[in-house]
Amino acid sequence: MVWKEFLARLKGKEETTEEYNNRFLKFYHRNQKRLLKERKKSYYDRRKEGICVRCSEKVVPGIIFCPHHQQKQVEYNQKARKS
Repeated sequence: MVWKEFLARLKGKEETTEEYNNRFLKFYHRNQKRLLKERKKSYYDRRKEGICVRCSEKVVPGIIFCPHHQQKQVEYNQKARKS
């Protein structure tokens, strides 16, 4: 993607001017691929180290959550099955 942007600038192609409601949305949309890659790497690293993916506590063996978040996930799944 960076290479395409570079070539577009060299050719003099105008950048699309999209309106965003706030600067955070603007940042998110312009950096979406990089942010997604960072989140995936962080998730993978936490799983590998045995740290809960939602906080920084130790995980339940064989599961990616700490006891607190594992209980929350169980409650969420039960609620989802009832609906």
